[in-house]
Amino acid sequence: MTQGRWIQALGLLCAVSIALPSMAMGQATITQDNRKIESFVDCTDSGGTWSWGPTTWTPSALGAAFNETLEYHGISPNAKVDADGIAIQSSSLNGSATFTSVTTSGSADGFADVDYGTANSATVDVESYFWIRFTIDTAQDYTLSGTLAKSSGTGPSVRIRLQLVGGDNILYSTVAGPFSSEGTLQPGTYDLQARATSLYTGSGYYNKQASYENVTFTLGAPLPGDCDSDGDVDLVDYDAFATCLAGPVDTPPSGCDCYDLDGDTRVDLADFAIFQESFGS
Repeated sequence: MTQGRWIQALGLLCAVSIALPSMAMGQATITQDNRKIESFVDCTDSGGTWSWGPTTWTPSALGAAFNETLEYHGISPNAKVDADGIAIQSSSLNGSATFTSVTTSGSADGFADVDYGTANSATVDVESYFWIRFTIDTAQDYTLSGTLAKSSGTGPSVRIRLQLVGGDNILYSTVAGPFSSEGTLQPGTYDLQARATSLYTGSGYYNKQASYENVTFTLGAPLPGDCDSDGDVDLVDYDAFATCLAGPVDTPPSGCDCYDLDGDTRVDLADFAIFQESFGS
């Protein structure tokens, strides 16, 4: 059958039915678990200095459940300085060093109220830091989304990062608001980080927060036919497949190996049946 007839058959089959299955799930292994929350409060007036912390809490093991709140509320000796630091973190990790999807939220809240006076000052240093390092052995599609939020002005800060260890950032943002990213990760080791801090040293009034909210990272096996590695199988992939379609006898054009979905060195309707299951996903 000529390529024109194969393409015509392809169009007829595509018009008949398109299945829309969910993405096949992948898996990652945590190799380093650097999650933590920290809080430190220091209050100073003419009566002296009182400090609480710094204290750091971390998970008990790789991938262990870690849903914690660490709070210090301090008042200076002469009650001229009042300060508070609250760090919170939660995640869906619950005892396993492997995962296919993880969701986390965290916040850092800082407060200080200092009465006027040259000897009066406060320091508040609060951090919620979700950081896991993981490896994948095969190419994996991924999605990453969530929201960063912070009070205006100096003191609070937020960050989201997905990075190939020793390589480039795949996603990096310090801007408050929603974020999202998707694509394909190649085999390797990666860092996933979400961080919120609230930091103040001074003799005035401070009440500012930072948070990362509903940060969700999901892995899945690459979709068959997603040969441009953009995380979906769409009309761009369909057009490329049609160009590569040569039938069960002829050798497909150069550069078409990705569309040989059943591994028989041909691109034919058997491959299209597999392609069809991914189309639209």
